[in-house]
Amino acid sequence: CFLQIPIGLGTDIAGAPDPSLLSSVRHAVCSSRVLREGVCDYVWGSGATPVQARGGGQEASREVDVKERRAQLRSCEKDAAVRVEDEAAVLDDEEEEEVEEAQQQQRLRERREQQHAPQPKRRRFEAVTYLEALWMATVGGAQSVGMGEELGLLEPGFLFDALVVDLAAPGSRIEIFSTDSELDLLEKWLSLGDDRCIRQVFVNGRDVTPGTP
Repeated sequence: CFLQIPIGLGTDIAGAPDPSLLSSVRHAVCSSRVLREGVCDYVWGSGATPVQARGGGQEASREVDVKERRAQLRSCEKDAAVRVEDEAAVLDDEEEEEVEEAQQQQRLRERREQQHAPQPKRRRFEAVTYLEALWMATVGGAQSVGMGEELGLLEPGFLFDALVVDLAAPGSRIEIFSTDSELDLLEKWLSLGDDRCIRQVFVNGRDVTPGTP
């Protein structure tokens, strides 16, 4: 749960293109990593640059900031030029100078306001791990639909919905090494596994594997 809100991963309930929970797990992990690495500040609305979001050095941040300010100045100058051209037909030289001076003062005020405006506090964003994504696809999904007391866990009293997985099955694209931990094997299954690795499927304790009588 995040902020006490049950979170689950769905598949084709809303007409998504892929009914696989494995696909949902992979998308959740990859999308959260993208948010963590470069666009989280834009999502949260703080306005920081991608370099600042990744904790870049002062020199890189300063260079990006200078470029952005120059672009803002050029944009203001273009806007002012267009407005002056529209009014030049009816204003004499003295009035044009007054307009230009007023516009410059307005641009200066706007820049000062932007520089001193309080910046929203940046929220810390952590990527979703494969283990967390698996939890959302099982326990989280059951809790989200109000069935957390019946589904999602391999414990006494819960319905036995499970897969028997063989990572070394014929056709499997998963490489297994002697140094792999249980977590390594789980992540390999979630990131690379497919139906070729599934030996049995159980729903409510009944073997429903394709081809099973």
